[in-house]
Amino acid sequence: FNAPSLFSSRRLIEVRLPSGKPGKPSAPLTERVREIKEGKKVVGQPSPMLVERIALDIDSPGGAVSGAFEMAADLRAMAQQKPITGIINFMAASGGYLLGAACTELVTSRTSIGGSIGIIASHLDRSQALEKAGVKVTTVYAGAHKNDLSPNEPITDQSLQTLREIVSSSYEMFCTAVAEYRGLTVAQVQATEAAVFRGQALIDAGLADRMESPQDAVNNLTRAVHQQRALRAQSSRVAVRARAAQALAQI
Repeated sequence: FNAPSLFSSRRLIEVRLPSGKPGKPSAPLTERVREIKEGKKVVGQPSPMLVERIALDIDSPGGAVSGAFEMAADLRAMAQQKPITGIINFMAASGGYLLGAACTELVTSRTSIGGSIGIIASHLDRSQALEKAGVKVTTVYAGAHKNDLSPNEPITDQSLQTLREIVSSSYEMFCTAVAEYRGLTVAQVQATEAAVFRGQALIDAGLADRMESPQDAVNNLTRAVHQQRALRAQSSRVAVRARAAQALAQI
């Protein structure tokens, strides 16, 4: 997840995850999520007390495991205070989907793709290439696992076991988190076999809630917020008039 840009109005905040190289959640986005969650006022941004809904605009192929689950947990905690609509625009795969799943609701379009709930890890063995190039690497290390997964030699049984354990535990965390966020069983999530789904298929799999284009989703959210404001303003005026009438009656 790369450096985000933030767009805001007085009642709707859009947090955009741009496409780019996979990576960890950026510090600015993580900090902004926590600021909103904790109700902090930020210069140049509306007060969290004035924000009614949050739109998370997602266009991400995923990224590293490190930091992804903590970011999703922060989003989920914030969703308990402010409704968050995740909008797939037009990709929410792997770690990108994890963040979408943590939202209050997740919107997909007809051609948006999401899912890929799985873990992948690779070991690059460049020892033969180095040998052909006339390069010999000598490694000195302390600690039995310090040289695990070294690219300068073929993978050892120990390193392979370590890699399998990392993949297995990460996959368990991934499936458990998605199951919790989406109201599914872990078995249902695992049954997707890390497949990518598009549009209605994503909804049918229980991985998204409704279908709208990204722009329509933002427009409808903004419209709903304005309608809520108008209703509250009207109710407030009625209440003021009622109290005034009651005060006059007492006089």
